Amino acid sequence: MKIRIGSHQELTEAMRLNSWLHRPVLRSLELAVPGLDEPRKRRLESRLRHLFNECGCGWAAIVLVIALVAGFALYPGFTWPGSMIIVLGSIAVSFTAKLVSLYSSHRSLGRELTLLTEYLEE
Repeated sequence: MKIRIGSHQELTEAMRLNSWLHRPVLRSLELAVPGLDEPRKRRLESRLRHLFNECGCGWAAIVLVIALVAGFALYPGFTWPGSMIIVLGSIAVSFTAKLVSLYSSHRSLGRELTLLTEYLEE
């Protein structure tokens, strides 16, 4: 999906797409906002694109590895039931980390898009 933000209507549409669990994947995002210098515009485009495309997988993977290592380090008996509890618990914690990451990026994207209204009003 491609998004262009250069008017209040386009910004409102981008804000509408900022869903917690169902954000679209952006291939490109163009800011046509007056009052933004070129370096700031490029940084903001990059940040907005990153926030739109954030899926939470990075944090989920990190938490999964930490939970597995910690679980097996703290539970030295490698029995079948104990190992399954560690694996299933690690998956649950990892899924929670993914949801927290998605929510965090949703909030950050909302703040960034709201800040753009100031530039459009000038």
